[in-house]
Amino acid sequence: MYTDATSLLFVMLMMRAAIRNRPWQAGFLGLAACLIRQNNIVWVAFAALWMHAVESGWSWSTLREELGRYWAFLLTAVSFVVFVWMNGGVALGDAGAHPLSRGHLGNVFFLLFLCSLMLAPMFAARWREWLGPLRHLQAWLWLGIVFVIYWIGFSVDHPYNLMQRDWFLRNAVLGFFISSEPLRLLFFVPIGLAILGLRTVELRPAWWLIYPFTVLFLLPSWLIEQRYYLIPLSLFLLAREPISSVVERFQVAWFAAMSGAMFLAIERGWMFM
Repeated sequence: MYTDATSLLFVMLMMRAAIRNRPWQAGFLGLAACLIRQNNIVWVAFAALWMHAVESGWSWSTLREELGRYWAFLLTAVSFVVFVWMNGGVALGDAGAHPLSRGHLGNVFFLLFLCSLMLAPMFAARWREWLGPLRHLQAWLWLGIVFVIYWIGFSVDHPYNLMQRDWFLRNAVLGFFISSEPLRLLFFVPIGLAILGLRTVELRPAWWLIYPFTVLFLLPSWLIEQRYYLIPLSLFLLAREPISSVVERFQVAWFAAMSGAMFLAIERGWMFM
């Protein structure tokens, strides 16, 4: 059984404790999250840094006092280091398929691709805001830099991503877009739109940290797998400011429609994620 949903539960409980300014409770819930999935150490670090930013406003003058309050976070970090040293790596099961050798950008770009689909109502509601920057050269330069990183760094070469493309929807989508250079170029279009759209999303104070920590969380994963996005997407939905009641209801309806369609397809045996 996959542990992603249980892992999400404990990460969200950790953030609930952090929001309520209970660092020792958040630290122990983070330890429980790491016992379920070891890469949750990234979100433990996120919670600790988020609490520091909220409490001290990025002032490091009170760091010594804060370390005394954050002892549970430090205990979790030390426990993780000891585990990796004793285990010889992060993964417990199927370690050969999840080596911790170098960074992989596949999940970062696939997450952006999916965001352009899943968050379409939210992005559509602010189309003027994310199209506006395209009038300036700076926006095109940034998109150009991201495109170069994508063209060089995006690859689909994990064995699990190359199997049963007639059954796994994820593998079918990835296989289709890497089958030729024009299609690979087309794959970047929704990625670019997602970057422009996310730029317009208003986040609550200090929650902008979710962006670098999401990249840090996904970077070690060679396998491109949508299950890995449950935590960053859930935290993103928690962090963002609502737009309007109409847009929010339409977004929820869009989520429900996509979930219903995928459930039906999986239940009927047409495909799997």
